[in-house]
Amino acid sequence: MPRFALKTNGVAVRELTADTWLAALGAFMEAEGALAAARRLRCELLDSGEVIALDEVSGRTWRLVPAVTRAPTPIPQTSSGDEVSPPALVEGMGRVQHAATAVIAWELALEIAGLLAPSECGAAVQATPHQGLFFVAATGPHGSKLRAARLPPGTGFVGVCVEQCAGFVVNNVSDDQRHYKPVDQETGYRTRAVLCAPVVAEGYIFGCLELVNPTAGHYTGDQLILVERLCAALGQRLYRAGIRGKRPAVAVGSSERPRA
Repeated sequence: MPRFALKTNGVAVRELTADTWLAALGAFMEAEGALAAARRLRCELLDSGEVIALDEVSGRTWRLVPAVTRAPTPIPQTSSGDEVSPPALVEGMGRVQHAATAVIAWELALEIAGLLAPSECGAAVQATPHQGLFFVAATGPHGSKLRAARLPPGTGFVGVCVEQCAGFVVNNVSDDQRHYKPVDQETGYRTRAVLCAPVVAEGYIFGCLELVNPTAGHYTGDQLILVERLCAALGQRLYRAGIRGKRPAVAVGSSERPRA
């Protein structure tokens, strides 16, 4: 009998066995006391086998995945941004483009970015026009401390990425003045390296994805290119949802990116 997992913020939080994904969804919702309260449920079956369920009245969402999934596609090293995109990126962009909600799109993009550039943790940061930087999602051992946190505009690496509308990698943050140390102090986590990529579409900057501490070696320019392509798909998804973010004050070309 198939086994299914319920995912929250990209992490499987509960598993059960059921005949079909619909039966599994009903069991998960019943366990949360949400089945009887559901009024108008919309479900979307993705090519990856995942199921996104949205209660259009309450706004609650559930992500269901087969508990046994294929291993992530290895990411080949590329020598040029013009080469063929790896399968993991192509599939990931499609998943982000078809995400049921904007929040799910952010979460998916962060999850997929972690496959393109394997990292200990990461964050999806939304730039709001009047309320600074908002952490939509965060992964890693201290991610729960960052979710829904806010930072003033221009703060830290994420703030620089948004203000300059440019991606960059920094493989040694110890002496970098852009590093916002209070976050490390609050979480008890030591940031050694970062990869930041802006989420941009149609002249708007929506925020950025930040990956922290590569699990092996160091971040590369090739990885940055892959994550930037993913962010472009995320930006289009957010734009189609009617989200407008903020107008970028500066658009920095690739030759002008801050040095790592």
